[in-house]
Order: sequence, then structure tokens, then C-alpha cells
Amino acid sequence: MARQAGADRERRARIITADGEFQAAAKPAEAAAGADRRELTPSPAGPGARAGPAVGHRSAL
Repeated sequence: MARQAGADRERRARIITADGEFQAAAKPAEAAAGADRRELTPSPAGPGARAGPAVGHRSAL
């Protein structure tokens, strides 16, 4: 009985690991597809709207 329980835990662990690897493998493809869409979509505020300020504000110490 203990052997069967150990085998069941091992089987579930393999399934969970495989599912995690499958999901992780899909992430780079989704991110690349999203980056392509963002590059092709013009910004409503103009081309420089996505760029942050050239010089950040420094607080007085």
C-alpha cells in the first residue's frame, strides 16, 4: 500500500512538472508575438510617447 502511494505521488509530480515545462515553453512565443504587435501598432500620442524622460528628477539630499 505504501509503495502504491509513493508511485501515485511520483506520477503526479511528473505530470505537474511536465505541465509547468509546457507552460514555460509557451511563454517566450507569446512574449515575442506580443512584442511584434506592439512594435507595429503606432502610439496614439506619437512616436516618442513610449520613451521615458531623458533625465530623471533627482531629489535633494
